[in-house]
Amino acid sequence: MRIVPRLAKGTDYEGPALAQLIEAAADDLLLPLLRKHGVEDRLLHAQLTEVKGSTPRWRLDLQMTLPRERIATASAEAPDPETAVAQAVRRLFREAKRHFDLLIDRKRQRRQKQQNARAAIASRLAALPADIAPASQAGIAPLLERLRAVARRELAYLRATGDLAPDWPTLEDVVDEASVATREAWDPTRPAHKVWLALLRNLFKVLNREVAANRVFGQAVSLEAPPPEDARDQAEAMVEEEFLEFHQPDESLTLADVLPDDTAPLADAPAEDETAAAQAFLADVVKDLPVAWRRAWLLRDLEGLSAAAIAEVLETTEARAETWITEAEAFLSARIEDAGIIQQAGLRLTLRRTPD
Repeated sequence: MRIVPRLAKGTDYEGPALAQLIEAAADDLLLPLLRKHGVEDRLLHAQLTEVKGSTPRWRLDLQMTLPRERIATASAEAPDPETAVAQAVRRLFREAKRHFDLLIDRKRQRRQKQQNARAAIASRLAALPADIAPASQAGIAPLLERLRAVARRELAYLRATGDLAPDWPTLEDVVDEASVATREAWDPTRPAHKVWLALLRNLFKVLNREVAANRVFGQAVSLEAPPPEDARDQAEAMVEEEFLEFHQPDESLTLADVLPDDTAPLADAPAEDETAAAQAFLADVVKDLPVAWRRAWLLRDLEGLSAAAIAEVLETTEARAETWITEAEAFLSARIEDAGIIQQAGLRLTLRRTPD
């Protein structure tokens, strides 16, 4: 755990002494908890404020980012810094412990949910008519590896954007669910390309349900009580100078906007290196696309589907699918052009198909 001490303006105290106080207080409670969960290498931001008044008072604000991007905060006010530190560290420990307990409970729930899902899939497969079961299995078997490739890619993007947890759902979970849904609606007269579209459509439905289930809502609060102070606002206020040094007040700013120096190819680089750099940059920027745009563009670019087929998969109109693709291309072109990659590499706006 690394402590970043900061003194409010006008506070007469020494930063190193504050860090030592917090470290000593955290050794008994907070640090062992972080070590237990393998996240001891965390930044703990601390701000000490001397509250002016007739009676000397000291306020300590603590802020730490926990796994799953949870910002934990704690504050305490006391007649002396030592007491304020002890109280604030205890409160931060309780906040962190509640968060870790919640994560553990969610893991248990997910394991139970996965077991239930597996049992439900087995039951649904057993309920298939005797004449449908073998034919449907034979019909989708040649397409499963392609489906896994699409699912693997989509899971990676959804996890990169925070729409899905890193460990749930698994690749096999979503592929099995999509496969079963396709087999349940099996039509022996359906051609192979239509089976592929049905698999894709069911895959995206499964992923959409998982994204909706992953939404985390805050705890209920009383309408009569004042709203609690937002943890992120507290964090930004506590480290205002450091935050403003890196943050730009532009809602459209993303990681892709600050990558050109690292990803743009050098002027004298071989053409192959330029192409590889452009492809890597493009793959990273794709995650900033809206979900519908990304899916439509990737289905066209990597799967070679027509606008009509994409509309069938994404359950929209052909005109809207074409609009999504056009908007995606405009977005990606602008980002890549800003990075200077198109001019240097002369690339077509496309991703390489990777082996399944």
